[in-house]
Amino acid sequence: KQWYQRRVRVAQVGEQIKTAQEALNQVIPQFEEQKELEQSCNSQLRMNEQRRTELYAKKGRNLEFTDQKKRDEWIRSELKTYGSNLSDKEEQLKTVEKEVSDTKEKIE
Repeated sequence: KQWYQRRVRVAQVGEQIKTAQEALNQVIPQFEEQKELEQSCNSQLRMNEQRRTELYAKKGRNLEFTDQKKRDEWIRSELKTYGSNLSDKEEQLKTVEKEVSDTKEKIE
């Protein structure tokens, strides 16, 4: 009799598992769709925040410069700074590439 009851219980649990799996299979596509929607919304949010930051920066620059000459001087200064930063980064890149090359030679 216990054997029969266990067999019935195993069959019941199997049915519960099957039902739960079917429900899960129905929910998974909805979940994936919502997950993609969330990623899309997060991406759009990041782009909007970046745009807002750019607009605030532009607004601030417009208030900062009283005439075109001062604005142009600032732009030249920024270009010089960026050029200097670029040169520094290029030099760092060359150094790292040399280190990688040297390390590869040592390994081989």
